[in-house]
Amino acid sequence: MNNQLKSIINACIIFGIFELFFFRHNLIYIALIVANLFIIKITLRQKKEWSYTILPTLLTSSILLFSILIANKILIQFLFVTSTFFIYWYFKAFYNLSSRISNSNTHYFINIIFYGNFLAFFFGTSLIYGLDIHLNITFIPLCIYFGSITSLSMLSILTTLKKIDKNKNEYTPLKQQESLFFILAALSISITELALVIAFLPFSYFTLGLLLSLCYYVIIGLVHHFLKSDLSKKTIRLYLSAGALGIFLLIITARWM
Repeated sequence: MNNQLKSIINACIIFGIFELFFFRHNLIYIALIVANLFIIKITLRQKKEWSYTILPTLLTSSILLFSILIANKILIQFLFVTSTFFIYWYFKAFYNLSSRISNSNTHYFINIIFYGNFLAFFFGTSLIYGLDIHLNITFIPLCIYFGSITSLSMLSILTTLKKIDKNKNEYTPLKQQESLFFILAALSISITELALVIAFLPFSYFTLGLLLSLCYYVIIGLVHHFLKSDLSKKTIRLYLSAGALGIFLLIITARWM
């Protein structure tokens, strides 16, 4: 069975689990468990590295739980279909990376990891903000939730970069386990504190999640270039300008979101 066909089958099974939850909301916990166990099984069967299971399980769980906050059924279906396509692209890139490592496969998979983490982080943090608005979550559980989603997102990126870079030596700072832990801890704490500050803004949970995700995108982009040792003033200006413009446009249009 070729990589594309396996990826299509995997994506269809995940979509079937999405649809099961769509028509039977009381089966949410079963859907979460089955989807995550299925992803973990097929990923470890291909490559016995736990770091590759983080992104697809995090994305699938975030989307399933985030859909609870959406009342529009058409929007939920659009979300499920879009997520299914991304699951297909992820596994196709993952299978190609596992079967034959090349520069094109490696860079394509890295891009999938970064954009997928952005989506998973957005859905996960928007869910937390939505639950906070509806349930009025206290400070300590809020810190734990934001810390968990941030740590998992960062861990997925950093450990994956470290695994696929064994022979290329592009990400030298990740060669030491202590450096990996320090970078993960520093970024997780910083983004969690930023998330708590943003929580006080008078916007919808969707806007708050997107605002934090834009900040996350800027930070992780700069960290990526720093790890590759090609971080320049031009790159910093580019990311900060793009992030500032996105945040500005988001704030002035927040009243309609």
